[in-house]
Amino acid sequence: MSSKKRKEFRNYLLSSTYIKFSEKRQSFVYGKKRLKGLVPCIKKAFYEDYEYIQSKYRVVGDSGLKKPSDGIKRGKLVHNQLCEYGNKENNKTFAENNPVLHIYTKRAIDFLKKYNLKPIISEYPISDSDFKIGTAVDMIAMDENGKIILIEWKSGMNTYFKRGNVCMNGPLSDRSNSPLNQALLQLLFTSMLFEQTTSIKPDDAIVVHINEESIDHYYIPKKLYNQKLELFHYLVDNNFFIREIKLDEEEEEEQKINELTSNEVNQIVKSTKFTPEQLDEALKIYVQSKFSKSKQKTSSKKPKSSIKKKKTKSSNSKKRSKQKQTIIKKKMTQSKLF
Repeated sequence: MSSKKRKEFRNYLLSSTYIKFSEKRQSFVYGKKRLKGLVPCIKKAFYEDYEYIQSKYRVVGDSGLKKPSDGIKRGKLVHNQLCEYGNKENNKTFAENNPVLHIYTKRAIDFLKKYNLKPIISEYPISDSDFKIGTAVDMIAMDENGKIILIEWKSGMNTYFKRGNVCMNGPLSDRSNSPLNQALLQLLFTSMLFEQTTSIKPDDAIVVHINEESIDHYYIPKKLYNQKLELFHYLVDNNFFIREIKLDEEEEEEQKINELTSNEVNQIVKSTKFTPEQLDEALKIYVQSKFSKSKQKTSSKKPKSSIKKKKTKSSNSKKRSKQKQTIIKKKMTQSKLF
């Protein structure tokens, strides 16, 4: 595929995402709202019990590292170099900014050239607006036939990439919690969020593992791919993914009343001429006046219908009114005025 079409596709991707990574808050944000990270959610759900167990027969110096913290530094260096390579404008500027490439970075670039994969963008932010979850694709590439490939880079972990200490939880209880299986699971949800963000289904998704001896790549197993809806529902049903429910006006009003503190209730009673028996009406007026301005800004005006509908009180609204009365009674008992 020509460089012009790849550039057009890159521009489309940039116009499709509305989130960004905040260095200050160390998280993805949508406007001022902080998003939950994908990896912490799936870790808590499926492999929270994972522990790294060092091999008893590990050869000293086989990774070229003197201490564990060196591995983190190496991973960040390789990650940053590959990120810049994927977002580079041309080869010249990339070479100027990175005069010395890490051996892992060189192997990753050779891997891309070997399979004719052209980088489109790196660290592409994706999200789910309903569940307020965000993450990033390590690299989006395109092959010579125009197929879209998502790449998840993993480096190091020479002796334990395929080794776990226990099985995963939930529907994945037949799989070990090895770093490889963790990466494949992460990639599965990443591809789902990519499709959610861009309305484009990727043609392939691979985990590329760079180590001291070689560079290997792994596709999402068919069995795991076929479980994606089951895994998604498992996360939702067990509150690892929590959907933000939009309330109607009456429910929102009740929620605001429920959130009032006893001090606020005292202020309402002091500032109005209502008797304790009329506290229900006082709370309603207070909430409506406090939050009406924000509603006017966000909600659009709907044309009024010429036909007047009869107001009918459903069983749900009756239940809500009873719940509201109990809330008010609790607030009254907490208040020092009664």
